[in-house]
Amino acid sequence: PSLTVAAAVHPYLRPIEMALAQTRKKIGAGAQILLTDPIFDLAGFEEWLKAVRAVGLDKRAAITASVLPLTSVAQAEELRTRPGSPISDDVIKRLRGGDAAQAGVAIAAEIALKAKAMPGVRGIHIHSAGCEPLAASVIKEARLA
Repeated sequence: PSLTVAAAVHPYLRPIEMALAQTRKKIGAGAQILLTDPIFDLAGFEEWLKAVRAVGLDKRAAITASVLPLTSVAQAEELRTRPGSPISDDVIKRLRGGDAAQAGVAIAAEIALKAKAMPGVRGIHIHSAGCEPLAASVIKEARLA
């Protein structure tokens, strides 16, 4: 069979040189597609993406930006405890403002729309985390299909 090799990359790893070294290593090992950690901080993602483009790594592997529709404040807070988590106070506030799953879909769709417009991004990966209807909602709201 013909296989495509994909690898996870961490755009929020800092210093940025460390993130670039990790990305280079994965491409050097044969990764043809790079799937990012879920994006919640577009500015931090864009900083990484600009650095990746500056050294031409976006030409060597397809960058797929990942989004995760959060379903609850508890999920966001649990993810936020992880080192380097890009989940901001604004994300938590939006989830607390009403229907958390609906807010999570809206946040993921907004991020997907902005990320897909960034030079170097060749696809969007939606983490459904077992909630496929949420993924379908993100696809619809972000006009991905």
